[in-house]
Amino acid sequence: MPGIELQTDDVVGSIDELHEAGGVSDVAHSVARGSYVTVRGWLLDRVSHRPAESIAVALTAESEVEAVMGLPRPDVAEVFGASATGSGFAAAVPADAALGLCALSLRPRRNGLRWDVALEDAVTVVPPKDPFEGFDRRPGQWAFVIDGMFVGESRVPREANGVYVVDPRVPAELRLWAIDGAALEPASAIVARFGGRFVRITSTIPRSDAAASLRAPRATMCGFAVPFIPSPVGTERVDLYALDGEGSYAHLASVRARQPNPLPASILPVTAKVQGALDALDVAGAAVEPVGDVTVTPGQALRLRGWAVDTLGPRLSGGIDVLIDDNLVGEMQTLCDRSDIAAKFAHSGLLESGFDLTLTVPGLELGPHELTVRVFSARRDAILILARRTLRVPRPGGE
Repeated sequence: MPGIELQTDDVVGSIDELHEAGGVSDVAHSVARGSYVTVRGWLLDRVSHRPAESIAVALTAESEVEAVMGLPRPDVAEVFGASATGSGFAAAVPADAALGLCALSLRPRRNGLRWDVALEDAVTVVPPKDPFEGFDRRPGQWAFVIDGMFVGESRVPREANGVYVVDPRVPAELRLWAIDGAALEPASAIVARFGGRFVRITSTIPRSDAAASLRAPRATMCGFAVPFIPSPVGTERVDLYALDGEGSYAHLASVRARQPNPLPASILPVTAKVQGALDALDVAGAAVEPVGDVTVTPGQALRLRGWAVDTLGPRLSGGIDVLIDDNLVGEMQTLCDRSDIAAKFAHSGLLESGFDLTLTVPGLELGPHELTVRVFSARRDAILILARRTLRVPRPGGE
C-alpha cells in the first residue's frame, strides 16, 4: 500500500494523502502558510491490529486537532483482518508554522495510552501563491451559467435570498459552465475564492448543450465542479474567476452558502491575524469626519471604503461584515485593487485587498446606534473589529 509508512514499536499505518486543502497547487507535502494541510491515512495498534480510539495531529503545538476516526479501509482489513476495517482517519491541520521544512506529529490513543509518532521534515510550509500571477485582468466576453450546488445528483436547497444551505457532513460541489465568448473555447480553468483561500479547477465535465447554444464546437468540455465545504461560522461568499488561454482572467460571479446552523462570529477570538482600516465613510454622498457621531436618516446611502488582509500568510481576508446594533446589514469580500497594500506587505496576492460597500440605512429609532465593521481571517477562525462608530438619528428638524 503506497504512502508514508508509520512504523513504531507500538503502531503500524500509513499516510496516503498529505497536501494543502483546496489549494491552487497539488504539489504533495507543500502547503501555504495560513492554510490547512489535509492528512489522510490509516493506523493500527501493532499488537492487536485494532484502530486507535483517537489521533491528535499537529504541525505545531498550537495547531493540534483531533482527527476524524473510523473511516472504512477495506484494503487494510484484507491484510490485517476484519478488526482493521475502520482504521482510516482524516484531519485538516492549520499550517501556521514558520516557512520551511516542518515536522508532522501524530499522537494516537488506545486503552488510555497515548503514543507519539513524529515525521521529521514531512511538510514544507511555503508563502501563499497568487493564483493569478502572470495573468492580466480583463472583463472579457464570458458566457457562463451557474447550475447550482449539488450533493451527488441532488440539488442543494437555496433560501429566498439565494444562499445555499450546505450540510458539511456530505461532499458538495458547485457546478457551472464557462465559455470565452471571443475565442469560443472553454475556460482553461476556474479559480474559486473562499475568503483568502483559493482552489483552481480544470474542466472534467462535457457540456455539449452549452457549446451548442453558442455554436462553439470546440467548447464542449466547458463544465466545472468546485468542491465546497461551508465555513462553520456565518455565511460564506464564493467568488468565481475564469482563466483563458491567453493569460487573462475575469471575475464571473459570486455565490453565498452557509451550514444549516452556522455559529455566530461572536464565538471567534479577536486576534492580530487581521489588519486593515476603514479609510472613508460617506453618508448620502458626503464624507464623514473620522471622529465623532455620524448623523444619518433611514433610507440614506451609507458607503464604507477601506482595506483588510490576513497577516498569516499574508493572504486576503475571509470577508467583511457590517452591523448596526449587532444586526447584520451588509457583507462583502475584498475585491477592489489596492496596489499600495500589496506593496506594503510585499505580496502580489494582496492586490484585491480593498473593499467598497454601499448599503441603505435601515429603519432606526431616534437616538444613538452602534455601527460595527468586522473582518474575518482567511480561515474564518478569528475576527478583527475594524471600526466602531456611533450613528445618530435626529428628530425631524433637528435634535
